Amino acid sequence: MANIKKKRTSVITIILWDIFFFPVGIYFIHRRLTEDKTETLKNSRTVNVLGWILVVLGLIYLLLGFTGGLESENGESVVGMIVIMVTLFLGGGLLTLRGAKRMRILGERYNKYCQIIYANQTDLVTIANAAGVSAKLHKKIFGI
Repeated sequence: MANIKKKRTSVITIILWDIFFFPVGIYFIHRRLTEDKTETLKNSRTVNVLGWILVVLGLIYLLLGFTGGLESENGESVVGMIVIMVTLFLGGGLLTLRGAKRMRILGERYNKYCQIIYANQTDLVTIANAAGVSAKLHKKIFGI
């Protein structure tokens, strides 16, 4: 079987998708960060930082909303816009932090499996025991 390498989406393409077609760009960012399993742990740190930046921006908008710091040019309140911004930034940040945690767990699990396999453990039952996977889950995953 030949090794077929997938072509990764370039960063410039992802940025253009984010600018012109925002939701599709988010999908490409997610796909790029989760493609390479060996980099998942490192990418989870980047996603974690992005999540905290979004949370801080959401909290700033929340603070501006409570203090009335945002008004339009003619003095009208922009409460609706603040609610939308808080929802997007704070909610998006919390979801991003959740995704970063999930990526970190998967990255740690992948690294653990690699270390076990590099130690010449090739029996699936031995790998499952060393990785701390239950017998039921092992049976479900591997069918053994």
